[in-house]
Amino acid sequence: MDAMKDAQKKVIETAIKTAEDNAGTMAPAPLKMLFPCCGGPMGTLKKFECVIPADKKDDFNKAYESVQGQKEKLKNM
Repeated sequence: MDAMKDAQKKVIETAIKTAEDNAGTMAPAPLKMLFPCCGGPMGTLKKFECVIPADKKDDFNKAYESVQGQKEKLKNM
């Protein structure tokens, strides 16, 4: 049972890391220095949504909601 939880936890953490890395590439260079202050790339871009290109806003919003859901699952494990 614990091995299964550990495996699931690892998969969720990997998915979160991948989404954060993808969001980090979307951010303009000056905004990257705010990542530690605003909760990483996803949190920073959520606060400064105006810098996300219009054609990537839908993708970002889906990824953000997905990451938030996965973080919630990790809390409940």
